[in-house]
Amino acid sequence: VKLSELDEEKQKMFVEPGGSDQREWDAWLTKEAVEVLSPAESRKVRAQKPDLVIPTRWVRTNKHEGLIDKGFLAKSRLVVQGFKDKSLGHYRRDAPTASGIAESVCLAVCVWMKFVLFAKDIKNAYFSGKGVGREIFLEQPKGGLPGLQPGQLLKAKKAIYGFAEAARLFWLALKEHLESEGSQESKLEPALFFLRVKGRLMGILVTHVDDLEGGVHPDYLNSAFARASRALEFATNHVGSFIFRGRELQQHEDGSIDVCMRNYALSMKKIPIALHRRKQLENELTTEEMDLYQSAAGELGWLTRQLRCDLAYENGVAQRGKQGACVADLIKLKQFVGQARRGADFKQRFWSDVD
Repeated sequence: VKLSELDEEKQKMFVEPGGSDQREWDAWLTKEAVEVLSPAESRKVRAQKPDLVIPTRWVRTNKHEGLIDKGFLAKSRLVVQGFKDKSLGHYRRDAPTASGIAESVCLAVCVWMKFVLFAKDIKNAYFSGKGVGREIFLEQPKGGLPGLQPGQLLKAKKAIYGFAEAARLFWLALKEHLESEGSQESKLEPALFFLRVKGRLMGILVTHVDDLEGGVHPDYLNSAFARASRALEFATNHVGSFIFRGRELQQHEDGSIDVCMRNYALSMKKIPIALHRRKQLENELTTEEMDLYQSAAGELGWLTRQLRCDLAYENGVAQRGKQGACVADLIKLKQFVGQARRGADFKQRFWSDVD
C-alpha cells in the first residue's frame, strides 16, 4: 500500500510511535541485523567505499488483504534494494521450497498416520539465517529511522530481505535446525522432511520459505520442534485449522483433512466492462483492459493450480487468450471469475481410510 492513498487513521497504524514501522525497526535492532555506524564512521564509508552502500525502502502491506470480514492490519517490512547491489550475481542464491506434490504427500501421510496437523510461521525469519558474510552498508529509508541522524549508515550483519542470497542463507540455517532434531530431507523432494524415531515415522514437514506445514504423532506434538523453537522465533503455531499459502486447511476428528480456498476465491478482482464495450466483441482490448485481463487471468491460474481442478478448462482458455485478447475474451474471463467465486466452497478431501 502507499501511505498517500490511505486515510489518516490507517497511516497512523504504520508511522506513529509503536506502529508497524517502529516494530519492524525494533526487530532489526533486537535481532542484531545491523550495526548502526556513527556519523563520522558513515562519512568515512561514503568517502572510501561508496560502491558498498545500498539504499533501503519500506514495503507496507495490509496483512489481512484477501481475507473476508477481516479489518485492516498494518504490516511493515524494511527491505534492501538488492537490485542496486554491485555484487549482484556473485553469490549463490538458490533456496528450495516444497512442490505441490511434496505438500500433497505431506497431507496424505498425516491422514494415514493419524498425525496432528500443524503450521508454523517464523517471525523475522531471515534474521535467524546465517550471517551475510561480506562487508555491506545500508542507507536509511526515505524519512529516516527513529533515533538516527540523517546520513547515518547501517552495517549489515544478517541476510536482510532484499539481498539476493538472503533466502538461501535462511534456508541453510533452517535445514540445520531441522536436521539437528533428527529430521531428514527427502532425497527426491527438496524441502520435504521426515522425522523418524528409532526407525519409525513420527512426523513429516514441508517448508515454504518461512512457513512450515506438517504433522506429528500426538505424543511428539510439543517436543518435536523444541530445539528449533529456541533458535527460531515462531510467530504463529496453529494446530488442526489454519491458512497455509492461501490454502485453508481443516482437520476433522476422524483425521481427514479438507483443503479450501474460499477467502482467495471471494477476494478475486471483479471485472467491470462498460455496456458499450459489450457490443464491440471483436475489438482489441485497451491498455487498461489488457492490464485487468492479465491480472485476473493470473489470479485464476493460481487458484486453479493450487486447488480448483474444476476450473482447469476455463483457466486454459483464459491463458491462451492472453495473446491478442479482444473484448469477447474479457467477457469470457469475467464469467470464469464469477464461476470461481460461486464455487468458493469447493474442497479437496484427504480421506482418513485410504492407505
